[in-house]
Amino acid sequence: MVERRSGGERPGFHGAFAYWNAARSLPPLSDLPFLFGLYPGLNNGTAGNLGTVYRSTDRRRLTPAERQLNRDVLRVRSTTVDIPRVNGTPGIPVLSLHGIGDLFVPLSMEQVYARRTAQHGRSKLLVSRAIRATGHCDFTQPELRRGFDDLVRWVRGGHRPGGDAILDQRAVADPAFGCRFTSGTRREFSAC
Repeated sequence: MVERRSGGERPGFHGAFAYWNAARSLPPLSDLPFLFGLYPGLNNGTAGNLGTVYRSTDRRRLTPAERQLNRDVLRVRSTTVDIPRVNGTPGIPVLSLHGIGDLFVPLSMEQVYARRTAQHGRSKLLVSRAIRATGHCDFTQPELRRGFDDLVRWVRGGHRPGGDAILDQRAVADPAFGCRFTSGTRREFSAC
């Protein structure tokens, strides 16, 4: 379920799950409540999960196990309104790099932003790139340099650079997902 809620089936997830679950300098995965619909607020509040339906399958109807989980899961009402919202209304070109194994700010957050941007008719201003990385903002210098150079060329010359189809479940689940813009190989991922 963590895989589904954090961006869907994708390469490297099992290694990323092990990494985040064992991280000693960061909260253990069980302390990362946003994966389950509970987002830490700026004033120690939470955005609730009253309307969240937890799924482990793609079946039309909930399975008996899913129904049981949804009956048993702790439900929390929202206690704060000052959680920053990313509306998806960029006014300038945005090139985003996102580690597909990052479970602190998971790929699903990038997908939410892409959907909101599309809903506002501004998809032409957003390019999302999937990087085969596990840590938060765990980008190599070549990945950062390429992204920055491509963004500058886009702003100056108007040529929108390439990106990854992060909203296409089949593309995300492909074993080669994230290879196009990744430089080097991280331990949790197979080589491209």
